[in-house]
Amino acid sequence: MDILPKNHLAASVKQRIAERCFDGSHGIHPVDPTKTIRFVAERRLKPASASSFKRRSATRAFPNTMPGDKSARLPSFRRSATKRAAQDLSQLCFTDIAMAGRTAWETMKKLWFRSWIALWPITIVLFLYPINNRLLRIGLILSLIGLWAGCLCFGWRRRIARFVLLSCTLIVAGFLICPGRNYATEGLRTVYVASLRSFEGTRYIWGGENKRGIDCSGLVRAGLIKATFQQGLLTLNPKLTRFALYLWWHDASAEALGQEYRRQTKYLFATSSINELDQNKVMPGDIAVTASGVHVLACLGGSEWIEADPHFGKVVIIKVPAEKNPWFQEPVKILRWRELDVE
Repeated sequence: MDILPKNHLAASVKQRIAERCFDGSHGIHPVDPTKTIRFVAERRLKPASASSFKRRSATRAFPNTMPGDKSARLPSFRRSATKRAAQDLSQLCFTDIAMAGRTAWETMKKLWFRSWIALWPITIVLFLYPINNRLLRIGLILSLIGLWAGCLCFGWRRRIARFVLLSCTLIVAGFLICPGRNYATEGLRTVYVASLRSFEGTRYIWGGENKRGIDCSGLVRAGLIKATFQQGLLTLNPKLTRFALYLWWHDASAEALGQEYRRQTKYLFATSSINELDQNKVMPGDIAVTASGVHVLACLGGSEWIEADPHFGKVVIIKVPAEKNPWFQEPVKILRWRELDVE
């Protein structure tokens, strides 16, 4: 057995101690100290004790730790692997939570989009449905709000769409809250009479208020709502527009109109019947409510009256005297819309 020089042997031992061997399942780790002791013994050198040699090997392998540190006994790759595993687990948990949140958001967004699409036909049906009551009016308002919110939500990323929606909203809101001004009563009366005539021939439906079906009180109310709304927009008078919305929201029967419901109408006088009424005492747009409170008619001027007659099943215009029509032979109260009253 060859004997190497002492200085060369010491350098060789140091080199062997600093070496690393690769293990496929654990990575890089320090060389086994017992092999180094055996190697030194074969070179006829006095080896150090196993405990001190092990501490020196650990110190050289992990120079950043103290000899008494128990963490130094674990290879660095194991500590780093544990740290990486903890980091990976934390990142995985946060990633899963983020993905779950994103998935829930996408699901809610799809559900909201489908609901928004379904709101369009619902709103159209509510708008065209002839019968109008408080529940249907609330549903129509909520549908319109939902459509507006959907347009704003899905068009928010587009600058033009966002600008148009917000601008229109501010313009409408600003117009409605502005103070109104006085208007020409005669002009509104003429528009009201023309609006009443436009319903001629509309079928009679109890509770209806549009051209797909209308009743007696709905006729006189729908005519005034249409007239005031149109005049409010054409003349940019928010007072008339607000009154149209107010009248649309507060429904009233023939009996309620005869009792001056919410001061919408003004009592003028009573008469034994429309046939015996002096036509010069009434103006176009005045209404006549039967004493029983079950029917209402509107004066068109020139001895003509319009009504939604359930016997005919439609809106008809009748010229007085009408001997065969029972509504023209009953006692009535003559009233006038306060918006058409000449002060």
